[in-house]
Amino acid sequence: PSNVKNGGSLTTDGTAIYALRGDGRKDFWRYSITDNEWDALNDTPGSVSKGGSLTSDGVRIYALRGNDKKEFWVFDPSEDSWTELPKTTKNVDAGGSLEYLNGTFYALRGGDKNDFWKY
Repeated sequence: PSNVKNGGSLTTDGTAIYALRGDGRKDFWRYSITDNEWDALNDTPGSVSKGGSLTSDGVRIYALRGNDKKEFWVFDPSEDSWTELPKTTKNVDAGGSLEYLNGTFYALRGGDKNDFWKY
């Protein structure tokens, strides 16, 4: 893959590693541990930058766009496709982060704010 900057993020679904490039780009990749190869996947719906973050529920990949935006997306690896989810209530920026545990999403807003969300 290309150089990774602000908003770059990694997650795994337990079989592969997924990566956002960040840097105001839409690039999205999958790394096969068994094949030691990177594959370019369909681009994210919008450019990802500061606060971009990934997590997985073990099947799908979820992303916060960051970049002082509210976009929240889900990626289906079996279809190589993105779907937009309901937006966050406030913009996510530098320091934004996303995690999934036991059916619940947890997110930090970033942007020098102390907002912590549970979905």
